[in-house]
Amino acid sequence: MGYVTGYEHDIFISYAHIDNTPFGTEKGWVTAFVDDLKNYLDRGLGCRDVSIWMDRELTCNEAFAGSIEDALRNSATLLVVASPGYLGSEWCKRERNAFHGAVREKARSGSRMFRVDLDDLNRDDLPAEIGAILPCRFWAKDRNGNPRTLGMPVCDATRGDDYISELTRLRVDLARELKRLKSLHSSDAVSPLASPAIYLAEVTDDLDGLRDELDAYAKQAGLRVLPEAWYPRDDMTEYRRRMTADLAQSKAYVQLLGGLPGKRPPGWPMRLPAVQCDAARQAGLPILQWRAREVDLESVKQTCPEHYELLMGADVRMCGTEEFKRAVIDEALRPARKATEKKSHASDIHVFVNSATPDLELARAVCKLLGDEGIGSSLPLSDESAKVADVREDLETQLSTCDGLILVYGSAPVAWVRRQYAQGRKIISQRESPLIAMGLVDGPPPEKASVDFQVPNMHSLDWRNGIRPDILREFIAALRG
Repeated sequence: MGYVTGYEHDIFISYAHIDNTPFGTEKGWVTAFVDDLKNYLDRGLGCRDVSIWMDRELTCNEAFAGSIEDALRNSATLLVVASPGYLGSEWCKRERNAFHGAVREKARSGSRMFRVDLDDLNRDDLPAEIGAILPCRFWAKDRNGNPRTLGMPVCDATRGDDYISELTRLRVDLARELKRLKSLHSSDAVSPLASPAIYLAEVTDDLDGLRDELDAYAKQAGLRVLPEAWYPRDDMTEYRRRMTADLAQSKAYVQLLGGLPGKRPPGWPMRLPAVQCDAARQAGLPILQWRAREVDLESVKQTCPEHYELLMGADVRMCGTEEFKRAVIDEALRPARKATEKKSHASDIHVFVNSATPDLELARAVCKLLGDEGIGSSLPLSDESAKVADVREDLETQLSTCDGLILVYGSAPVAWVRRQYAQGRKIISQRESPLIAMGLVDGPPPEKASVDFQVPNMHSLDWRNGIRPDILREFIAALRG
């Protein structure tokens, strides 16, 4: 018996025997890898109970033996070692129906499957049940740009940080799943599914390594990372349905953005990164996006305006990767915000009207209209003799304590408005209770650059052609609930 109650084995290893051919050593790559994985899992779980089954004797020319099928059905999880050899295996081709039938049964039972890639594979070339699994990449490109298996010609845990990093990531994933499955048989155990989750969006190829790094970092912090399998891209409706289900379990949406725009699947109106971000906004999740400072924005703007708009979003951060990773963890572990308390009287409501110096007169007009409705308001600190630190502290205090927020965009540069919104989001996200309402006063002059950000439930107050008290009253109604 293994670590998981009710199973004879914890992990079933499916691989092509050609990938385990020794290169002048006693052990082949797969055998050495499985030994390393066993040692890492034992240490991670604090016991020596983990049972890993792999066929070390049958050749790839033998039929799908009863012993293999029995072992597969009696294993808690399945780990596929995918490679060109795996795809070309005569055993896999001949016995695919029987093997994949067992895989589908395991998927229906709620058990996760795992995949290790030894080469740069196109997931569309893999059988559907295997291709959907998010892989651990035990390969990297050499100086000539050619893929090589980590640790080759012999798998050795001392052969580089990349191998150790992927092994650690796989161990964390497997340990979490084995603990979850074990907890299903114990009424006293707390299921890891109760852990906070983040949604980590798909990325372009140039950011695969950083996504893997963030994935491992989040899991080490005790978070679940969704999705646990790729979604089909032949149907955008189904893709979004599955994504929406995972977003519903998540506390934050996390997206890494680079200079590459991402693919647009056939028949889709938008590229994949934009579709994912749009679904997250529809779900109302906190959004944390990162982009590299070295991205050539002007070049992206010329070649792919859609991706440029995504890169320029108000939620995009340009910071160090370590800072961003900590921000993700902080957001995911933040206690649930309290429900908005209804104010007993209009005078209990306070609105912060944020504006730049050129728009102070317009902001004062907003404050007067709010006052006419019995609602208190305040403007940003504008004393020219005030220190920068005092101005910043005042801004943070206003954003942390106000019930409503109005950004005024008139003659001020559009960059100021975007910067205020982006900075404000960081402060607002840390509040114990959310804002009751947020608005954007779009004042004169009529012809000017668009702010180009969309926020769910933000009230757009069109004052380009003059002050409109009737439009402001819609915002006031939202404040009063």
